[in-house]
Amino acid sequence: MELFYFRYDLTPGLAGAARAVGIPEGQPFVLDEAGIRFDQFCAELGFHQGTVENIASGQLDHLGRVSLSHVFGVNEYLVHRTSTSRSPNTWRADAEQLNIFLRWLKAQGKSWREVTMDDLQAFYRTRCLRPSAHTGRPISRKTWNSCVGAVSRFYKWAESLGRIEKSPFTYRPVYVPSVGVVDKNTLSESVSEEPVRYVTIDEYKLFRQALGAARNGERDKAFADTLLSTGLRLSEANALTVGQMPDPHSPRYGGIKTIPFQITGKGRKTRRIRFPKSTLRAIEIYKGEDRGNAIVRWRSKLTGQKSPRHDEPDNLWLTERGTRMSAARWEEIFASASERCGVRCTPHMLRHTFAIYTLSALIEQSICSINEFRHRGADQYGKLIHNPLRRLADLLGHSQLATTFIYLDFVEQCEAVVDDAIAEWAKEVP
Repeated sequence: MELFYFRYDLTPGLAGAARAVGIPEGQPFVLDEAGIRFDQFCAELGFHQGTVENIASGQLDHLGRVSLSHVFGVNEYLVHRTSTSRSPNTWRADAEQLNIFLRWLKAQGKSWREVTMDDLQAFYRTRCLRPSAHTGRPISRKTWNSCVGAVSRFYKWAESLGRIEKSPFTYRPVYVPSVGVVDKNTLSESVSEEPVRYVTIDEYKLFRQALGAARNGERDKAFADTLLSTGLRLSEANALTVGQMPDPHSPRYGGIKTIPFQITGKGRKTRRIRFPKSTLRAIEIYKGEDRGNAIVRWRSKLTGQKSPRHDEPDNLWLTERGTRMSAARWEEIFASASERCGVRCTPHMLRHTFAIYTLSALIEQSICSINEFRHRGADQYGKLIHNPLRRLADLLGHSQLATTFIYLDFVEQCEAVVDDAIAEWAKEVP
């Protein structure tokens, strides 16, 4: 059992047809060893073998054929999943967890239609009580809950269509505040909330110095500044392109400190944020130095190649070779800088930092001091916090205001730390 993702750039011959029939970029699908050749499948769709390019990325044999077939039912579900969720990250996570389960079933000699609760409990023992071959330790409770959620959604779908008589999962009613009674999977684990971790302004300055001392310091500092000053998720910031970035020196932006910017984020939802000019200037420095050098190396590799056309990469953040940076590589860079300076900082911690300081500044603008704000009473408190929280939720791309409330609690607990930095941070608040 192998998991693949449909990529337009690897299948240019099929991209147009894929769009026409609604196959999105990143559509996951699984293949097994049933023996149906891929060229037969293409012929049924009306494609000639010559139009299929790199469809399986390394799975082609010397005849240009793939001795693998679509797994009936599973791929139908994966198509259903992409039609009910707008997030490619969700598709990938669900497909990967479901594929792990299907591979485990195959090792047990079982079909997914034959699964019982005993099988699910055996799967739990394999993943949660035994060391993983990759990490040498069992998976976390959070990872297990993601896995069991993905698999149970698959079985609910199969049951709803009559593909199986009954899902092997069982559920129990639990009460969730502000939601009510919901059915909870009996195999899911209780997970304590992770603490909100952030860095102070002084800690960030130390961390930024450590980033700047690295080989691609201008790039790394500019990326960290982007996360800190905009609240973007790692995936959102890493997806920025050169063509998107406004010019901080343009006369149209004269007299303002932050520039309006539209971002497409989680779930393909668009929102407006503010990009500080100081951050955009740091990005300009990076583009002229580290990124410029990466483009030179990228061009030098093309010398002598037969291909008549190569588009210069438009991704803003590039490796030294001129390829797009990965999320994993950013995590490694942050971890190395943290070790050098003694200040632990991850990309997501900078998003938390943005949220805490921005919310504090928004509250400060509304009522002058957090102490006075709290002493106005519960009713007035609730009315006053709604606007700052909503503005922060919009900046962060939170669909539910309840998600943003964690930062309000944290601001109250760490008021002294917030007060120390509020004057400086308020300069960048829209």
